[in-house]
Amino acid sequence: MNYLNLDEITTLHMEHTSKCNLLCPQCARVDDNGKKNSILPMEELIIDDYKRILTPEFAKQIKRIFWCGNYGDSIASNNFLECLEFVRHSGVQGLT
Repeated sequence: MNYLNLDEITTLHMEHTSKCNLLCPQCARVDDNGKKNSILPMEELIIDDYKRILTPEFAKQIKRIFWCGNYGDSIASNNFLECLEFVRHSGVQGLT
């Protein structure tokens, strides 16, 4: 049984990084003592991840990409602008 048809995907929600400069008390990145939660590693996607995910054929069908940051802030990443530049030229129709 096929539950997922990749041809039907038109929107992506990207979690570019788990890095963030804030320590919001309600965030999963913060433990009960107000310190960074050691269980959630501070990592980020790299340009090769975007190239693997957004193949030329797949990028053409994507209408929107959201970087909302449930666990991190994309601006806190070391390479977000480089990755964003790749996505911008990949054929994706809209970025938010």
